[in-house]
Amino acid sequence: MKRLMALLLLAAVPPCRAAAQQVSPLTAALRLAQDGRIDSARATLQRMEQSTVPTDSLFPGILYSSALVAPTAEEVRQKLQRVIVEYPFSPWAEPAMIALAQLDYANGDPAAAGRTLEKFRTDHGTSTLYAVAALWGARAGFDVNDPRAACQWVSEGLARAGDDASTRAELAALNRKCVGTPSAAPSPAATSTASAAPARPPAPDTAVRPQAAATPAAPPTDTALRPAPAAVVPPPVVPAPVATPPAPPAAGPPVPAAYRVQIVAANSQEAADEMLDRAKKAGFKGLIVKEGGFYKVRLGEYATRTEATAAAARVKAKLGGAPFVVAP
Repeated sequence: MKRLMALLLLAAVPPCRAAAQQVSPLTAALRLAQDGRIDSARATLQRMEQSTVPTDSLFPGILYSSALVAPTAEEVRQKLQRVIVEYPFSPWAEPAMIALAQLDYANGDPAAAGRTLEKFRTDHGTSTLYAVAALWGARAGFDVNDPRAACQWVSEGLARAGDDASTRAELAALNRKCVGTPSAAPSPAATSTASAAPARPPAPDTAVRPQAAATPAAPPTDTALRPAPAAVVPPPVVPAPVATPPAPPAAGPPVPAAYRVQIVAANSQEAADEMLDRAKKAGFKGLIVKEGGFYKVRLGEYATRTEATAAAARVKAKLGGAPFVVAP
């Protein structure tokens, strides 16, 4: 599925730098996924879900983290919607809503992504993740040929980006499309909170990121969960569909064993090709591996995990999302 982790790795996990990394019971499970042990991560989170009562403050965090490693787009959507609908006042509702919009966008439905983000604007106008939501709202707006709405998102996002240099840079790039385009009046929620919105805290020292940082305030505790702002963004960013999908890469020799950096697990060749093309334009070499029903885009070829981890940080800085290291 055009799901960044599996989207979202979602198996890309975004496990990884997701908010849950700051909550000890979830950290270990997501690190398994970050290290390429996706099945172990899923099993661990499933046990946690079965042994935790739904009224526990940790439960929505378990649902959100389980969505980040879910094997199918349907299960990802189901778990994210549970967080949004059943726990609307939990700190996990905001990144879950952005992740759901990313999932729709990656699956070629920018209109649905735009509707979800409009609800985010209404329900979470003071969120520290507002700039990340604005970035995806702008992309969706341009894709449905609504530059007025897109440029409104860009304007609001730039006003709320704070110290999130990556999101600010992507918004600034989109802003070039807004030259000469009259933007709609900023929403009351966005303008009334722009100056008061708290700066986003520095991300944890990790190579992988859950939603565009984002993606994803003081670190949450087991009793009062506050997800890191970068928890969601994930993932890697899937560009807008092109008019004519590039041809699938020609078959080549067997892939040599090496550490690589995975940026997306898509459910179509076209989506994987688009992501690989974007990575190449950013200066990275990569390939597509078909595995488990997904087309996984992996970059580089590194002899050690240390080299691959350093490369993942560079990938994240240029492409955003939630890249993670895959062992040979």
